[in-house]
Amino acid sequence: MPLAVRRFTAGPRWAGEGRRLCGADGREGHVPALVVHGEEDVALEPERSDSLVAELDARREMVSDAGHSSNLENPEPVNEAIRAFLGDVY
Repeated sequence: MPLAVRRFTAGPRWAGEGRRLCGADGREGHVPALVVHGEEDVALEPERSDSLVAELDARREMVSDAGHSSNLENPEPVNEAIRAFLGDVY
């Protein structure tokens, strides 16, 4: 089923309005989600993603030896996290 996902915004608004997930028929539902976060991120500290993870009931993967651009700084663990997530979901 195609899904419409409203845009996510970092920061305090994570805890508030804006994350409505719905199917093509407009009914709300749960969509599996993965949050990947670099352990050394100083632009967006790891604990700032707590509300997003909770709100989405998401899986979180912390990437060691990586900051804000974890997919560039340490791509193999990021790729493995995505592979594992997709393997579990699909």
